[in-house]
Amino acid sequence: MEAGQGTGLRRLLRSGGLRADAQGSTRSLRLAVVRAAEQGAGLRLTVLGLRQEEAPLDDLLADLGDDLLIVLLRQGSDPAGLAALDAGLRDALIEAQLAGTPSPLSPDPRPSTGTDAALAAPFLAALLAGFEAVSDRAASGPAPRPAERLGSARDAALVLTDGAYRAVRMTLDLGPKGREGGLTLLRPAPERRPVAASPGPPALLEAEARLDVILARIPVELSALEGWEAGMVVPLPGADAASVRLVAPDGTDCATARLGQAGGRRAVRLDGPPAGGAGPASLPQP
Repeated sequence: MEAGQGTGLRRLLRSGGLRADAQGSTRSLRLAVVRAAEQGAGLRLTVLGLRQEEAPLDDLLADLGDDLLIVLLRQGSDPAGLAALDAGLRDALIEAQLAGTPSPLSPDPRPSTGTDAALAAPFLAALLAGFEAVSDRAASGPAPRPAERLGSARDAALVLTDGAYRAVRMTLDLGPKGREGGLTLLRPAPERRPVAASPGPPALLEAEARLDVILARIPVELSALEGWEAGMVVPLPGADAASVRLVAPDGTDCATARLGQAGGRRAVRLDGPPAGGAGPASLPQP
C-alpha cells in the first residue's frame, strides 16, 4: 500500500466513512464536469466515479502523488484551494485542444509544465464556475479562478491556509477505449453555523426564581419605626392596587401588575413590562 493510500484509509476509519457533501447533488457535479470539458477543451468525457470528503488540509495533501499537475486556485488575490490533474486528464485536455480528440494511445510519462497549466485553465475555469453554481457558496462571491502551477503538494501546503477542506475526487473516461483520468478539487470547507443554544437543562429550568411583589415604597424615620406595634394602620401615600410592581432580588423591575384575588387568595394580574421598558425582557401582550 502506498503512503498516500494508507493516510486516506486511516482517515476514513477515523471518520466512519465519507461525509455527505453540501455542494450539491452528485448528479449536478457530474454534469458540471462533462459540460466544462466540452466548453473549455472540446473534450467529451464520462464521469466513472465521484466521491467527496471533508478533512484537514494536511491529510488531503498527503493523498496527492508527485506526478500530478497541481494548479492553485485564487479568489481575488487570495489562495482558495487547488486542482490536481493526473497525467491522463492533462494529456487528454491538451490533445483535444491541439488535435481535436485524444489519441487512442497514452503518451509517454513526462513532468508537468507551466504550459500544461495554461492549456488546462479554460477547462478548470468552466468547471469551477459550474461547481460554484450548485454549491452552498453560491452567494459568497465569484467562483475562484485557476492561477499558477504548483510544483508539488509540499508547495501547496506552504501557500494554502491550514484548516478543514472539502475534496471532490473524480475518475473520468476520456473517450478512447482504455484511457482514463483523474481530477481532485480542494476547497476550504464552509464555516459551520453555530447551533442555537437550548433554553437550558431540565434541572436549571426547574430551579426556583424569586420575585417580590411591591405595592409601594415609603420613607419612614427610624424614630417612627421604633414606635410601630401590632394593630397599627400605616398609610401608604400614592399606593394603588392597579400599580403593583414585580421586582427581582437584585432590584430589577420585571413587570407591572394589578393586585387582586384568585381562588380565595391574594394574586396579581400581569399588565406588561415595567414603565420605561426596563427589565430583563418584555412580556407578550394579551
